[in-house]
Amino acid sequence: MNVCFFLLLITLFGLAAITNWDKHVLALLVTSTILWAAMIWFVMMITAVQTNPENMPNTDMTIPSDGGDDALPTETRKDQ
Repeated sequence: MNVCFFLLLITLFGLAAITNWDKHVLALLVTSTILWAAMIWFVMMITAVQTNPENMPNTDMTIPSDGGDDALPTETRKDQ
């Protein structure tokens, strides 16, 4: 991903130099740079959230099989 964006920026920079710094090409260059930075930031935030121990799922997520208070009540035909 980073290589592709780097090559895109190099291409747009070369195109901007060839077109005497046309404002449309510069706008594409700035937009691509901002998009690349936003994607890097997003990946860093996702990685930070995934590596945070507080965000890990509980390993003790068993369903009680004794039919205690946690069991769902069954509806009778009259209640439906």
